[in-house]
Amino acid sequence: MTFSEFNFSKTIKKSIENNAYEKPTLIQEKAIPLILDLKDVIAKAQTGSGKTATFVLPILEYFIKSNFNGKSKARVLVLTPTRELAIQVSSTFSLLSLNFPKKLNIRTLIGGEDISTQLIDIQKGSDVIVATPGRLLDIYSKKQ
Repeated sequence: MTFSEFNFSKTIKKSIENNAYEKPTLIQEKAIPLILDLKDVIAKAQTGSGKTATFVLPILEYFIKSNFNGKSKARVLVLTPTRELAIQVSSTFSLLSLNFPKKLNIRTLIGGEDISTQLIDIQKGSDVIVATPGRLLDIYSKKQ
């Protein structure tokens, strides 16, 4: 199987090419079609197997097809158990969306960073929020 079999848009195909993705991993091969069909997926795979791209690519494809315009509104929330993983996921969203017609606003909400800056960033607008549960709860409690 190749990535071309997923029928991604030109923009996503370019992202795949730019990142030298050649052949989908097993987790990508199994899960991407389900995610593209808007199915709920619970998956488990080894570290380094491409899990992050497995969900990031279909999400970005949805953004391209939905023609998102206007002020950024939180469209995606990704919860990660650690700040390191949150940073990695945010980085993957940024990297794979580099050639988008409109720059995505990706916010990373993690402990150890200034919470007031994160609150301001969210209020400015965000397409994707990647957060640890603790920081998300901290921010939620501040907004009330």
